[in-house]
Amino acid sequence: MPYFPPRRLLLAAFILLWIGACVEDPDESFFPDPAAQYHGTWQVREETGFSAPQSYAITITEDTSAQGDILLKGLYNVSGTAVSATVNGTDFNIPNQRSAGIQFFGYGTAQEDYTQLTLQFTANDGAGADEVRATATR
Repeated sequence: MPYFPPRRLLLAAFILLWIGACVEDPDESFFPDPAAQYHGTWQVREETGFSAPQSYAITITEDTSAQGDILLKGLYNVSGTAVSATVNGTDFNIPNQRSAGIQFFGYGTAQEDYTQLTLQFTANDGAGADEVRATATR
């Protein structure tokens, strides 16, 4: 068996580590964060509800209080609302919560390409439960 001096072994180990460090990291967009797919401005058209039909814009951002959650800002055409939702792929759940004096709960679904959302939620500002069905597009 050939003898390799320690310097050659160290040099070989260094070269292997250097080559390994040059390997490109996997593309993060291959495994996108599902919540990030929702971020942006959406045009909402309410199809049912007390004020339907009506259209307005909402902004969806990251909910910094819970990893993987989103915030729907301006939902129900009220500028002060910030409604949290839990994301599970193309589905999201709006747990029972109060924002800007309005009680919200419901759910939504995104198309596979995240260009359209279907929302179904209940909003109660104290005047009664308003069952809203809406579509949102980018």
